[in-house]
Amino acid sequence: MDIRVEKTRRSIREAFMQLRVRKEPEEMTVKELCAAAQINKSTFYVYYRDLYDLADRLETEALAKVAGSLPAPERMLQEPEWFLRWLYEAYARQSSELELLFSGQRSGRLAEKLTAEIKRVFFDARPDLREDARVNVLLSYSVYGSYYAFRENRRFGEQAVMRALQTIVAATIPPGFPC
Repeated sequence: MDIRVEKTRRSIREAFMQLRVRKEPEEMTVKELCAAAQINKSTFYVYYRDLYDLADRLETEALAKVAGSLPAPERMLQEPEWFLRWLYEAYARQSSELELLFSGQRSGRLAEKLTAEIKRVFFDARPDLREDARVNVLLSYSVYGSYYAFRENRRFGEQAVMRALQTIVAATIPPGFPC
């Protein structure tokens, strides 16, 4: 990639993240982002349709980093306890960026986008299971359910909640699944 393109995108990203500390994307303007990034509005529109497109891409990139660090996607269903521990630790490594990107009105999008990224990684490794309804449901259930249950029950201590989630998810997967 052209170094100027990379530098411009990095400048836009950094300016967005700085503004995001104080504002929701709905409250930002392209003009103020461009001023912070020290670029022209026309330059911004070369790369992004609007601020929502930028926010969406940054969210997807951040979650792709999380999902892309999964060392062995096939273990997700074979060892659900391991998978949930890995997911928790991978999220924790990027929690400040993710919590900023998915704060406020965008918080509900995290579980949806994380599930999509986890499924993408899993099905890239196991394309033969892409159309298996049971696998799709189980992956959705594991990520969505664990995410919301963890957020809602943190007051009991992260380790206690993690152990409970690991037990529940492990109990939902029959031995030898998927065949």
